[in-house]
Amino acid sequence: MEIGIVPDALMPRVADLFSFAFELRKSGTWEEWLKGEDTLTRYGAFEGDQLYALICVHDFETHIANQWVPCAGIAGVVSNPARRGQGLLRRVMEHCLSHLNERGVPLAVLGTDIPLFYEKMGFAYCDWQVEIEVSTSALSKFRALGDSSNYKMIDSKQMVRCKDVHDRWSDMYNLSIRRTVNRWNRENFGWECAWQVFLHQDGYMLIDLTASKEKNRLSVFEWACVTEQAYLDGLALLSRCDADYSTVRWTEKSAERLFNYGSLDQCPKVTLSPGQMARVVNLDTYAKIFGRSFDSVVIKDPLQVTETRGGESVSNTVALSPGQLVQLTTGFWKQLPQGWPAEHERIAGPAPTFISEIF
Repeated sequence: MEIGIVPDALMPRVADLFSFAFELRKSGTWEEWLKGEDTLTRYGAFEGDQLYALICVHDFETHIANQWVPCAGIAGVVSNPARRGQGLLRRVMEHCLSHLNERGVPLAVLGTDIPLFYEKMGFAYCDWQVEIEVSTSALSKFRALGDSSNYKMIDSKQMVRCKDVHDRWSDMYNLSIRRTVNRWNRENFGWECAWQVFLHQDGYMLIDLTASKEKNRLSVFEWACVTEQAYLDGLALLSRCDADYSTVRWTEKSAERLFNYGSLDQCPKVTLSPGQMARVVNLDTYAKIFGRSFDSVVIKDPLQVTETRGGESVSNTVALSPGQLVQLTTGFWKQLPQGWPAEHERIAGPAPTFISEIF
């Protein structure tokens, strides 16, 4: 069996695995979709005309310490049930990350519902996200604070017009991901949903009408606000949807901004959850971002991809996984765990960590 980049001849098998493991596409085929992905590399375990494990990697850029640096977006992780339980995905991940390490890519990021599986491969949660659900009528107070007319309804086919705001929004966070024009044009972060887009000079809302109509709950897929006025104008807009939807749901970095304006007529439902997972890949490149060395940090990589130098001799220091090194440098924990090297805490700067991209 070969472990490596999946040849083009096996593209139909890639599409087969996607169709088996993920939702079926309503139009076109997975194979057609894959042909349009200009930033995607496919790693797998294959033999002859059979594909047994697959990991796809997007070439992204992430914002950290006021810089944009290369970042691998891990996606499309799936295995053939005929060969599951044989550790093939782990072998493919090791090969994939080793290849990225050779290229000098500092970071890899992924989203998952099975975090323990990826913790065993050196990943760790790196950002917190808050989902807010509230009655649309309870937001009526914001009609006096914001102007809903500042959000203009635009054709979803012109969604790329949001890119400038998204770029400015991404500059406000650590580990945010820059969305390419191709991804905006293909709407491939939301599948075949019916979209409604509202664009503000300092913000935008992407509303998933498919999910909204199914549950009579306005589902805001993504809401970017560069200024506080764009936030207030957006809340005013959501409040004026009360004739069509009884509740609204959106995700942001923190609920504090909403509550800064006092109590609402009804208590919102606020759910805190960890967001994306990340890990260091190439330690030298990651260290150069901050202009320092991590030789004093004990790093233990389960996949033995990320290099460690000098850390083993340091006393009274716990070993960190490559993902925990990301947590340390970006300030994931409000209180640093005991034994972690405090001299490297939050060296990425004071900007909060927030990853909105789905891949």
